[in-house]
Amino acid sequence: MLLASASVLPMVLKTAIELDLLEIMKKASPGAFITASELAQQLPIKNPDQLPRLSGFSACLLALLL
Repeated sequence: MLLASASVLPMVLKTAIELDLLEIMKKASPGAFITASELAQQLPIKNPDQLPRLSGFSACLLALLL
């Protein structure tokens, strides 16, 4: 399990950077909360069918950062 987690973190961070997630979250006012749906509306995703995957991705990112 630990080995699998070690390979997931770099992929999750790479994807977050490619989607500009960190900049989107940074643009929210300090101390503000941004929901997954608000975040999804700002993503440069060309295929809207991929948006449901954002929930799993954000949960993975949160779990890795805690």
